[in-house]
Amino acid sequence: MPKLFLHPLVENAYTHGMDNAKGASQIELNFTYEEGKLSLSIEDNGRGLEDETLASLRERLNLTKSKNEVSSIFNLRRRLDFMYGDNAKMEVKRGNMGGLRVEVEISFLEDKNEYWG
Repeated sequence: MPKLFLHPLVENAYTHGMDNAKGASQIELNFTYEEGKLSLSIEDNGRGLEDETLASLRERLNLTKSKNEVSSIFNLRRRLDFMYGDNAKMEVKRGNMGGLRVEVEISFLEDKNEYWG
């Protein structure tokens, strides 16, 4: 996982997912590593996004070359592309807890020195 990668994801979940939350707020962070693939998910129980907003966010995440997108999630997506190319992906979707869920997968090559120097 790139350095300082988790902080913006947790901060976004807290700032946007907990905004106007009613009741207890939750953020869930999960990691798995199996057969050369690291999977990370972060999810909140906030109010989530409307369909149009979620679709727009997904589309904009796929346009990582755009310099117009400067918020943290787009910068993280660009870092993944720079560091891992096609071996990494990031998706946003509705979470099981009612809020937004961000999923990141990084497939590592057998020769770890290619990534870690």
